[in-house]
Amino acid sequence: MQRKTVLRLGWLGAIAMLAISLSACQQLAKPIKNWRVASNDSRIYLVTTKKLHVAEVMQITGLSGHYDGQRFTLKIDLNRINSGIPVRDERMRKHLFETAQYNEAVLQAELPLASLNGGKHSVQFQLALHGKQQQYQAQIWVSQLPDNKRLISLAQPILIRAEDFGLKAGIDMLAKLAKLANISYTVPVTAEIVLEPAKIDSTGSEKK
Repeated sequence: MQRKTVLRLGWLGAIAMLAISLSACQQLAKPIKNWRVASNDSRIYLVTTKKLHVAEVMQITGLSGHYDGQRFTLKIDLNRINSGIPVRDERMRKHLFETAQYNEAVLQAELPLASLNGGKHSVQFQLALHGKQQQYQAQIWVSQLPDNKRLISLAQPILIRAEDFGLKAGIDMLAKLAKLANISYTVPVTAEIVLEPAKIDSTGSEKK
């Protein structure tokens, strides 16, 4: 009788342990809905062309933003433009982006949570820059990284036209200051954005 009781308790214990394990697996598999942009790992790249045939790569760092499982918001600090030449960066901030008034560009897009599982996806996004807004269609690649991070990159460059954002006068001023015959009004842009799980406190706010 005692042996049967022990066996019965053994089976009950095994079933309990199995239930706990299954519950833990389900919790681990639960989709993460709150993400934030990993600022140190994210970049936007711009390719500018001057004198018709001279191309240069610039970048913007210090990106921030979040993703709530449906809507993705990216904030772009235009003061963080880096062309490799400090005086040119200062001129771009002052005469092109006019960061004293428009220090930030904002990108917003609807992105299904399932997209973070990986693969290529088509998305539509809105870019607010220099007091104006434009809609774009883009192809993105989503890749899984270590530490449960995700890399979102553009499958092909997006062409940003200066006239769409009232930036032509600023480009003309840059050309004049640099004594150049011309600087292209259209800039190909690519990006590498890393998302990481956001830490949410008991009030539902994101922890710093």
